Amino acid sequence: MRHYRRTCAKLCRAAGGELEQIQLLLGHASVQTTERYLGTKQDLVHAPNDGIKLHVYAEGLPANKLGA
Repeated sequence: MRHYRRTCAKLCRAAGGELEQIQLLLGHASVQTTERYLGTKQDLVHAPNDGIKLHVYAEGLPANKLGA
C-alpha cells in the first residue's frame, strides 16, 4: 500500500502540487515527513516567487535592511 501512496504523492509533485498540499493528502503532521517520504527538500534557492520578482519583506523592517 505504501508504494501506491508514494507513487501518488510523487505524481502530484511532478504535476506541480505544492508540498503542503501533498502533506495534507498524505495526512502527515509535519512537512519534513512529507519531504522524507518524497525524497525531496524544498528548493528555496529557485523559489517560484523569484521568477516573477515577488519579494516578501518582514513587517517593520525597511527593504534596504533586508538586502533587497
